[in-house]
Amino acid sequence: MKLHWLTCSIVALWPACVLAQNPTPQPASKTVAPLVMEPAAQALLAQGIQSYKGQQGISYKIARSTDGKEAPSTTIILYSRPDKFNISEQQVNSAETKTTTLSDGSNIYLVLDKEYYKLPVSPQIIPTIMSNGGTAGQIIATMMEGHNPVKAIQDIYSNPIFKNFKSSNVVAMEPRVVDGDYLSGIQYSFSVSLPSGEKQSLSLHHQITAWFGGTPLLLRRVQTRITSRVRNITITEKIVDQQLAPTFTPDTFKFNDKGLKPMSTTNNSTYWDPRLKVGTTPFAFSAPDLKGQSHSPQKYKGKVLLLDFWATWCGPCVASLPELKGAYDKYHKQGLEVVGISLDTDKNALTSFIKARQMEWPQIYAGQGKSTIPNVYGVKAIPFMLIIGKDGKIAAVNPRGKIDDAVKAALAKS
Repeated sequence: MKLHWLTCSIVALWPACVLAQNPTPQPASKTVAPLVMEPAAQALLAQGIQSYKGQQGISYKIARSTDGKEAPSTTIILYSRPDKFNISEQQVNSAETKTTTLSDGSNIYLVLDKEYYKLPVSPQIIPTIMSNGGTAGQIIATMMEGHNPVKAIQDIYSNPIFKNFKSSNVVAMEPRVVDGDYLSGIQYSFSVSLPSGEKQSLSLHHQITAWFGGTPLLLRRVQTRITSRVRNITITEKIVDQQLAPTFTPDTFKFNDKGLKPMSTTNNSTYWDPRLKVGTTPFAFSAPDLKGQSHSPQKYKGKVLLLDFWATWCGPCVASLPELKGAYDKYHKQGLEVVGISLDTDKNALTSFIKARQMEWPQIYAGQGKSTIPNVYGVKAIPFMLIIGKDGKIAAVNPRGKIDDAVKAALAKS
């Protein structure tokens, strides 16, 4: 996908979106067996958490290999709590570094090729970005918050999107020399089923081994083995050049747009029906909301209607919420109506989220992510938005980052 994690594929990326949305422990969505840890594993992990907990900053590199084959680049992560970071990819055997994600504390900039996308910093999106360092990045980010990373992983896979979750006890590994260092480790295994199509699922078995060493005790290496009927894969992540509380220069978190241009998110019809264009009539549908009231585009003729395709498990959707809510609060009394089309699978999680975020507009929800409206509109990735003008014609297609301007323009038309 060109938009990378800016969009969440409704089928293929569900697991990734859940992981991105929950890098730190969240209440389990369903009852699971309590996490059991061997005393030695518990002591080792507690020592590691103590090393990271409360650190105001960190810098490290992650070198990856898949089935023994080294990746062509190394991920460099610079993080200054609570909201500044610079995550880049450096080519192996080259000094060339390309910034891919940066936050200056006010805005987040995502760079892909020669384009960039800007969105405001929000508490919800920071964990999403910091967990992009793979399993190792997720573990480090969780420990910096003082939480148990194994419990965080268990909570993630307790989400209703995943089925048949089963896990092992956390065991201690015999200390050994790994990559030239004397390390101690813990190992945790679990199996889970993921949706892979209509009435189908894919069973996966994960085995995660985390190695710690040095003084203070820090994470040094993570090995993840994933087994399924489709493929067996082993991902190794080496954490190198790790520094706690480093000194960052003033330019470390300063965005430089030289040679870059803003990314267009309004003309990428790969992710929705290409017939959805400004000036055309939106496709007809009629569906009930959570309160049983029916909604259709025709119902809102004479007003400006914004259709928001989203889900609580989609990190980019949550990141776009402040912009959407700001437009609703500002323009609702002037004639703006918003109707959410939720792809959530858990009604309780959805209603709790709506209440906590004070989302006052109606939500169409069919359960288990089975709403037919995304199929009607050919929506293959979320978040996706459509603004329909007072005349019943499409006024804007996916105006993320420019919702206020798009709504204002639609309201100004008679």
